[in-house]
This record gives sequence, C-alpha cells and structure tokens, in this order.
Amino acid sequence: MGYNYYEYLILIAPNSEATMEGLKQKLEAFYANDERTVVVSLNSGRITVNIDGYELYVDYSNAPHVVIESQELAEEFAKGKAEQAVIATCAARFEMAGAPDPETDYFNDSLYVQESMEEFSGVFVFDPMDGSFMNI
Repeated sequence: MGYNYYEYLILIAPNSEATMEGLKQKLEAFYANDERTVVVSLNSGRITVNIDGYELYVDYSNAPHVVIESQELAEEFAKGKAEQAVIATCAARFEMAGAPDPETDYFNDSLYVQESMEEFSGVFVFDPMDGSFMNI
C-alpha cells in the first residue's frame, strides 16, 4: 500500500536556476486554460497540483543526506557518463510523487510536471522504480 505513482527524484545541480516558485509559475501557466478544475499551490515547501481532486506533489529537499544520496546515485547509475561528476554534487532535489492512479488517468499530467522540471538547466531525473536516469 505504500507505493506512490509517478515517483521521481529530480537532482538539482549547484548552478541550476531551479526553484519551487519558478516551477509553480510554469505549472500555473500550463494549466491556466485547462478545461478541468486545476489548482497549483505552494505551501511549506510542497507544490500540490490538484486536478479535479487528483493530486500530484513536488517537494523540495536540501537535507544533508541529499548530497550523499546523489553521490551514491552518480556512482551506481551514472558511472562513466559525462554528467556523473555534476550529479555527485547535487545537494538539493525535487521529489515528485502522485496519489494512486490505477486507471492512469493522470499519466500525461505526471509527464508534464516532470518535463516542467527538466526545463530548468542542471537537473537530472532519476526514476527509482526503473533504477535509471531519464535524461542523461
């Protein structure tokens, strides 16, 4: 029961312009003309995208363990890639997850939220379910 749909870690390089406020603005602009009821909110370091009652979440973390986990992910999953050294320095990240979506009604929305984060420079999307970086 503890499984989250659409779970990704988006590692943020030290020189990236990625911010929660910037992401919120991107998402608000995208959903501005959506036919569904969509509310994008930022509270206590969490962006919630509520789409007709379904919720996707993006948290921000710069806790001390983040850089340690980035180093481990770089060593195990980016070994030999040009981005390995930069990934190992990521001391902050977005953590994305969605509520259960057994019919995958919100799959496209999850992709858009994830792709919105990729629009920032210096971000690396890791899929923990697949054990791979999606954009390197």
